[in-house]
Amino acid sequence: MNSSPGPKMTDDLRQMSVEERRTHFAARAAETDAALQRILGEERAGRLRQIYRQVRGPLAFGDPDVDGALGLDHGQKGRLRYLQSQYRNSRFMPGPWGAEQSERLKEETMAKILAVLTPAQKAKWSALVGAPFEGKIFIGGPGGRRGGPGGGEPFGGGMGGRHEGHGDH
Repeated sequence: MNSSPGPKMTDDLRQMSVEERRTHFAARAAETDAALQRILGEERAGRLRQIYRQVRGPLAFGDPDVDGALGLDHGQKGRLRYLQSQYRNSRFMPGPWGAEQSERLKEETMAKILAVLTPAQKAKWSALVGAPFEGKIFIGGPGGRRGGPGGGEPFGGGMGGRHEGHGDH
Protein backbone atom coordinates (compact mmCIF):
# COMPACT_ATOMS: atom_id res chain seq x y z
CA MET A 1 0.00 0.00 0.00
CA ASN A 2 1.16 3.53 -0.74
CA SER A 3 1.92 5.23 2.59
CA SER A 4 2.69 8.69 1.25
CA PRO A 5 -0.03 11.32 1.45
CA GLY A 6 -1.97 12.19 -1.65
CA PRO A 7 -4.84 11.00 -3.81
CA LYS A 8 -3.67 7.37 -3.95
CA MET A 9 -3.51 7.16 -0.15
CA THR A 10 -6.95 8.76 0.17
CA ASP A 11 -8.41 6.23 -2.28
CA ASP A 12 -6.73 3.37 -0.41
CA LEU A 13 -8.16 4.59 2.91
CA ARG A 14 -11.66 4.89 1.48
CA GLN A 15 -11.53 1.28 0.33
CA MET A 16 -10.48 -0.02 3.75
CA SER A 17 -12.87 -1.34 6.34
CA VAL A 18 -13.07 0.46 9.69
CA GLU A 19 -10.85 -2.20 11.26
CA GLU A 20 -8.30 -1.97 8.44
CA ARG A 21 -8.13 1.82 8.86
CA ARG A 22 -7.76 1.42 12.62
CA THR A 23 -4.89 -1.04 12.08
CA HIS A 24 -3.30 1.23 9.46
CA PHE A 25 -3.36 4.30 11.69
CA ALA A 26 -2.17 2.32 14.73
CA ALA A 27 0.82 1.14 12.68
CA ARG A 28 1.53 4.71 11.51
CA ALA A 29 1.31 5.96 15.11
CA ALA A 30 3.72 3.24 16.24
CA GLU A 31 6.15 4.24 13.46
CA THR A 32 5.95 7.89 14.52
CA ASP A 33 6.42 7.01 18.17
CA ALA A 34 9.46 4.85 17.35
CA ALA A 35 10.96 7.70 15.31
CA LEU A 36 10.42 10.15 18.18
CA GLN A 37 12.11 7.72 20.59
CA ARG A 38 15.04 7.33 18.21
CA ILE A 39 15.44 11.07 17.53
CA LEU A 40 14.69 12.53 20.96
CA GLY A 41 15.63 9.70 23.27
CA GLU A 42 13.33 8.07 25.81
CA GLU A 43 13.25 10.89 28.37
CA ARG A 44 12.57 13.77 25.97
CA ALA A 45 10.05 11.74 23.95
CA GLY A 46 8.21 10.96 27.19
CA ARG A 47 8.16 14.64 28.13
CA LEU A 48 6.83 15.53 24.68
CA ARG A 49 3.97 13.06 25.21
CA GLN A 50 3.21 14.69 28.58
CA ILE A 51 3.08 18.16 27.03
CA TYR A 52 0.92 16.85 24.19
CA ARG A 53 -1.59 15.53 26.74
CA GLN A 54 -1.55 18.87 28.56
CA VAL A 55 -2.33 20.72 25.34
CA ARG A 56 -5.10 18.28 24.38
CA GLY A 57 -6.63 18.57 27.84
CA PRO A 58 -10.10 16.99 27.86
CA LEU A 59 -9.54 15.39 24.46
CA ALA A 60 -6.54 13.40 25.74
CA PHE A 61 -8.93 11.17 27.69
CA GLY A 62 -10.01 9.65 24.36
CA ASP A 63 -6.47 8.47 23.62
CA PRO A 64 -6.07 4.69 23.98
CA ASP A 65 -2.88 4.97 26.05
CA VAL A 66 -4.60 7.30 28.55
CA ASP A 67 -7.68 5.08 28.72
CA GLY A 68 -5.53 2.01 29.29
CA ALA A 69 -3.34 3.65 31.92
CA LEU A 70 -6.31 4.98 33.89
CA GLY A 71 -8.37 1.77 33.71
CA LEU A 72 -11.62 3.67 33.22
CA ASP A 73 -14.80 1.68 33.81
CA HIS A 74 -17.78 1.72 31.44
CA GLY A 75 -19.65 4.41 33.37
CA GLN A 76 -16.60 6.67 33.54
CA LYS A 77 -15.96 6.28 29.82
CA GLY A 78 -19.55 7.29 29.06
CA ARG A 79 -19.38 10.33 31.32
CA LEU A 80 -16.02 11.40 29.86
CA ARG A 81 -17.28 11.02 26.29
CA TYR A 82 -20.26 13.22 27.18
CA LEU A 83 -18.00 15.91 28.71
CA GLN A 84 -15.65 15.74 25.72
CA SER A 85 -18.54 16.19 23.29
CA GLN A 86 -19.82 19.18 25.25
CA TYR A 87 -16.31 20.66 25.15
CA ARG A 88 -15.95 20.09 21.40
CA ASN A 89 -19.39 21.47 20.61
CA SER A 90 -19.07 24.58 22.78
CA ARG A 91 -15.93 25.64 20.94
CA PHE A 92 -18.02 26.06 17.78
CA MET A 93 -20.69 28.26 19.32
CA PRO A 94 -21.19 31.69 17.74
CA GLY A 95 -19.76 34.78 19.35
CA PRO A 96 -16.35 36.12 20.23
CA TRP A 97 -13.76 33.44 20.77
CA GLY A 98 -10.34 34.12 22.18
CA ALA A 99 -7.51 32.27 23.80
CA GLU A 100 -8.65 33.31 27.29
CA GLN A 101 -12.19 31.99 26.74
CA SER A 102 -10.76 28.79 25.26
CA GLU A 103 -8.47 28.27 28.26
CA ARG A 104 -11.34 28.88 30.70
CA LEU A 105 -13.54 26.34 28.90
CA LYS A 106 -10.69 23.83 28.92
CA GLU A 107 -10.09 24.32 32.67
CA GLU A 108 -13.81 23.99 33.48
CA THR A 109 -14.09 20.79 31.45
CA MET A 110 -10.93 19.37 33.01
CA ALA A 111 -12.32 20.04 36.50
CA LYS A 112 -15.50 18.12 35.59
CA ILE A 113 -13.47 15.24 34.13
CA LEU A 114 -11.17 15.04 37.15
CA ALA A 115 -14.25 14.87 39.39
CA VAL A 116 -15.21 11.62 37.61
CA LEU A 117 -11.86 9.97 38.37
CA THR A 118 -10.92 8.07 41.51
CA PRO A 119 -7.98 9.36 43.58
CA ALA A 120 -5.74 6.62 42.13
CA GLN A 121 -6.78 7.57 38.57
CA LYS A 122 -6.08 11.25 39.31
CA ALA A 123 -2.59 10.31 40.48
CA LYS A 124 -2.02 8.31 37.28
CA TRP A 125 -3.29 11.26 35.20
CA SER A 126 -0.86 13.59 36.98
CA ALA A 127 1.99 11.23 36.05
CA LEU A 128 0.74 11.07 32.44
CA VAL A 129 0.85 14.87 32.08
CA GLY A 130 3.87 15.58 34.26
CA ALA A 131 4.89 19.02 35.45
CA PRO A 132 3.02 21.95 33.88
CA PHE A 133 4.58 23.22 30.68
CA GLU A 134 5.31 26.91 31.20
CA GLY A 135 6.26 27.96 27.65
CA LYS A 136 4.18 28.95 24.66
CA ILE A 137 3.04 26.51 22.03
CA PHE A 138 1.93 27.70 18.61
CA ILE A 139 -0.85 25.58 17.23
CA GLY A 140 -1.37 26.50 13.60
CA GLY A 141 -3.95 25.10 11.33
CA PRO A 142 -7.04 25.90 9.37
CA GLY A 143 -8.36 28.24 12.07
CA GLY A 144 -6.52 31.14 10.49
CA ARG A 145 -6.74 34.27 12.61
CA ARG A 146 -9.40 32.93 14.96
CA GLY A 147 -8.23 32.93 18.56
CA GLY A 148 -7.66 29.92 20.73
CA PRO A 149 -5.97 26.58 20.25
CA GLY A 150 -6.00 25.51 16.63
CA GLY A 151 -6.58 29.06 15.47
CA GLY A 152 -3.01 30.10 14.89
CA GLU A 153 -2.62 31.55 18.38
CA PRO A 154 0.00 30.77 21.00
CA PHE A 155 -1.27 28.44 23.68
CA GLY A 156 -0.04 27.67 27.15
CA GLY A 157 1.76 29.59 29.82
CA GLY A 158 -0.56 32.58 29.58
CA MET A 159 -2.83 31.76 32.52
CA GLY A 160 -0.47 32.55 35.35
CA GLY A 161 1.20 29.16 35.05
CA ARG A 162 -2.01 27.39 36.08
CA HIS A 163 -2.69 24.24 34.11
CA GLU A 164 -5.33 21.58 34.55
CA GLY A 165 -4.91 18.06 35.73
CA HIS A 166 -1.89 18.40 37.95
CA GLY A 167 -3.47 17.57 41.28
CA ASP A 168 -4.27 21.17 42.14
CA HIS A 169 -8.06 20.89 41.78
